[in-house]
Amino acid sequence: IQKQDSTNALGRRAIELSKHPKLLEGFQLNKYTTFDSMVRSTLTWSIDVEKRSAKVEIPALVRDINFFPNNRHSKFNITISLGIVPDFTFNPGTGKFEHPKWYTTMYGCTYTSSAWYSALKGSPATTLELALDQLPPQAGYSLMLGIGICFGDSLDDGYVNQINRAGAAKILGIVAGKGFERESESEDVSGGKDVADGNLPGSVAGAGAESLDDAQRGEQGADLSASAPLKEPRLSKKMREKTVMKSGPSFVYQYTVGNTNLGTPVEEVTYSYTITSVLDATWHYGRPETATMLGPTR
Repeated sequence: IQKQDSTNALGRRAIELSKHPKLLEGFQLNKYTTFDSMVRSTLTWSIDVEKRSAKVEIPALVRDINFFPNNRHSKFNITISLGIVPDFTFNPGTGKFEHPKWYTTMYGCTYTSSAWYSALKGSPATTLELALDQLPPQAGYSLMLGIGICFGDSLDDGYVNQINRAGAAKILGIVAGKGFERESESEDVSGGKDVADGNLPGSVAGAGAESLDDAQRGEQGADLSASAPLKEPRLSKKMREKTVMKSGPSFVYQYTVGNTNLGTPVEEVTYSYTITSVLDATWHYGRPETATMLGPTR
């Protein structure tokens, strides 16, 4: 898949599975005893990106006809899995291949299994279905459907003990994912509200909203004090991307945040907000400086 990238230089070629999903379909995940050597029937499968779901239809398996296990374990079952695989691109800044920032542990995989059947007799025709909880917010990923066969032995209480390293699996199908628009395009630290709606991020959002009426008379300043440790502001996607829609009046708000202990050195940081017609917003923050509180704070 990496060799399909003819744009970037060697060592920096992207791994974009979503552009070449067919290349990995049918890939065996075992080197010696493969899934296809044990299950010798055509499996019908489908992946529905819109519904985040997949379905696999397995025909009846008959020992020594289309089912050839290479061990003497008494039980077997079929397991399918559906997961999200992101594309990887080279980051010149870090010198590493990286996945998209949205790819976290919340985008994992899900799986389901059939009942345990006798390895000597085989199994009836089975249909397995499963679905993911959510999809990524943008394209650049694939839905991968895998299938495997597990083996186990029956215990006295009827429980089946699965045997490690006895099964086999393969990639059944891959479909490129699609991006979608969120109901709210940006989610800031104030709870997902957009800056364009007149809301400012962080704990100063309320103070900024109360000053909107006074802002029409010119620049306003206010000092806010907080005893909590200062942290670098986390910018949402909306605030990192500036799009000027049209010209209009500009209002500037400045906030100074520090602790309330008088006469002691503190770290102080000033936040400056520039809002133009409530359509274009830019958030700047100053570098922390050491200062001393000598008088009462507000």
